[in-house]
Amino acid sequence: MSLVRATTAEIWSPRPPATVRRPSSRRIPRAPVPRAAAEERAASVVPALEDATRDAVPLKQAMGPGGPPGAAVFALLVNGGTRVHYVGVAKDASRALAAAASATVAADAMGDVAVAWANLPKSSRKPALQAAWRSWLGGVGYAPEGNATAARAAAAAAAV
Repeated sequence: MSLVRATTAEIWSPRPPATVRRPSSRRIPRAPVPRAAAEERAASVVPALEDATRDAVPLKQAMGPGGPPGAAVFALLVNGGTRVHYVGVAKDASRALAAAASATVAADAMGDVAVAWANLPKSSRKPALQAAWRSWLGGVGYAPEGNATAARAAAAAAAV
């Protein structure tokens, strides 16, 4: 701080002015974790979609306290749990599950929707979340209708 810009109160203040620390040039560089390694670890932690589908619960139950508590990959299942409608992943899966259900499923069809999910480690980072999501999408074998609808809505919002 220069004295030209300082006010009288700053000059006579009993407290020293706050200083800005410059970053140290002695920082220890961290070794980057290869993306492939992070994805392999995430894929090994997440069960297959078919395994999670066996434990599917109705949407209303999943949106309550019995739903995914934290980070999770989830799938919305329609037609009695035989067809995957949407696959998603989030660090706060209960909130993302509710948002995905309201955005992709018609209000009158909410009673016919089941949810399968697999919890992910609390410390999961974006590459691990994306790897889990990709593994479940690959397990479906087709593009779920809800994911296509969400992609079109996002593209339309970006165009505006």
